[in-house]
Amino acid sequence: NPTTGNITVSQKNTDQLEIEIYNIVGELIYQINTVNQKTTIDLSKEAKGIYFVRTTDDNRNETNQKIIIQ
Repeated sequence: NPTTGNITVSQKNTDQLEIEIYNIVGELIYQINTVNQKTTIDLSKEAKGIYFVRTTDDNRNETNQKIIIQ
């Protein structure tokens, strides 16, 4: 972090992971449900700035992170 647009989200010990990405004003710009423990997301077409990544595993545990796209 910062990134030019490609991010990798990884999560251990889960069967399913929901990934949501929000822009600085709180709009959902990306969402995926995956069974992969490692997912690469291309955000290079998004505007430069601050984004928030929220992951939720199959036990409803949430993780929030901030990323910066340059």
